[in-house]
Amino acid sequence: MKAFVYLLVLVSLIFVGGLACTLAFGYEVAVLKGESMSPTLNEGDLIITSNFQGKIKPGMIVIYNQGSEVIIHRVVLIEDGQLRTKGDAQGYFDQWLVPISGVKGAYLFKIPRLGHLASFIRTPFYQVSISMFFIVLFVVYERKKKIIEGGGK
Repeated sequence: MKAFVYLLVLVSLIFVGGLACTLAFGYEVAVLKGESMSPTLNEGDLIITSNFQGKIKPGMIVIYNQGSEVIIHRVVLIEDGQLRTKGDAQGYFDQWLVPISGVKGAYLFKIPRLGHLASFIRTPFYQVSISMFFIVLFVVYERKKKIIEGGGK
């Protein structure tokens, strides 16, 4: 039980520390939803992007907003300062053009499947469950401490 708790704390610290470092150095994290970028990127991949300040070129994978939706697609063409994008798994271009100023970032790398965990951690179910776990752990620890101090009663 003790080893499990240490492992849980260690994994949480690594995850939170990595996320904090990523955000502190100007990178963004996104969870890929859908299969439009398959096989390059798959649903549930954790995508790390940079705050883009260079020149966008065809072939680059960029992240941008289309309405309320976050899109991660490949740049196919650049027309009059706007981007024509496409998902790798799609046989057609996106119906819209993306202004270069609308690009939030450029794809750097992915961490396969970790996005599922990141999405789960954001849910109320996880937050309540982890809170309850630590409350129960604390109660068990205090109870065990009282038994030891009380001479086994």
